[in-house]
Order: sequence, then structure tokens, then C-alpha cells
Amino acid sequence: MLIKADEEFMKMVDELVVLAENDEELFAGIKWIDNESKKLGISFYEMFFLVLQRHLADEKAKEWLSKRNG
Repeated sequence: MLIKADEEFMKMVDELVVLAENDEELFAGIKWIDNESKKLGISFYEMFFLVLQRHLADEKAKEWLSKRNG
């Protein structure tokens, strides 16, 4: 059963997929996510979420390190 947040996330991802038709870099990223999801046996949306989660964690770590070394 999907909750509203899941549906909204999937809709956002679907919109990015449509936008990728006109953006080579975005298309390449989405294609990579699709291939990785197949390798791992998870859904495209799950893989997209994992990539986004990792990106956000990396950004927070960079911010923390910058403040620490500031």
C-alpha cells in the first residue's frame, strides 16, 4: 500500500524522466539508475530514492566538514 508521500515521490521521479528526454546529462543519470536497479533487483523508484538519500547525506557531510574546518 502506497502512502501519499510515496505517490508524490513517484510522480516527481516520473516528471524527471519526462524532462530527461531533452537533457542528455539527466537522461544518462536516469539510465544509470535504471541499470543499477536491475543489477540489485530493486525497483527503479527504490534505487532513485537510495541515490537521492546518498547525495543528501554527502552534502550534509560536506557542510559539516566545512563548518568544522571553517
